[in-house]
Amino acid sequence: MTGSEEHTLLTEYWAPRARRTEAVHYRIATIYARFHDVLSLAIVVFSAVTASTLFANLSSTNASLKIAVATLSVVAAVLTGIDRSVGYAKRSEAHRRAGSDWCPIVNKTEEIIVQLPAHPVTDDQIQSLETAMAETTNKSPYIPEHYFRKYGLAETYLVPMPRRRRRLRLEWRQ
Repeated sequence: MTGSEEHTLLTEYWAPRARRTEAVHYRIATIYARFHDVLSLAIVVFSAVTASTLFANLSSTNASLKIAVATLSVVAAVLTGIDRSVGYAKRSEAHRRAGSDWCPIVNKTEEIIVQLPAHPVTDDQIQSLETAMAETTNKSPYIPEHYFRKYGLAETYLVPMPRRRRRLRLEWRQ
């Protein structure tokens, strides 16, 4: 690889990919953490309302109140199940960890780019970055396609990604 090819590879592909991947993992981590927080808050509120209402009205014979309390109790249980099964907290932590794993790669690519005019890139540096990027990608959680496209990750690949196929709509003509 020539010096100009290495410069192009680093400045137009690898450095932007590392920076954008780091950013998208942190963004997804924030979104999942917010989902988890909202679900947790709703669970706490519904559970507290249910418990305090039951305690206050133990001897009450009001049927509509009992139905409302039972409904809130079921909603709290359903939300707890959703929170546990979807695992927003675990997903958030996995994406946060992936973002922090990309940070040294971002720093190394930027360090090499800054030193490029005076110090040409060595094959060892290219191989080291390539290995680090592959290992980090392999252990990182999946980035949903929406975020992959929104953050421009597709633009950081040498070979363009295929466009998503649209479903053919067949119209029956009589």
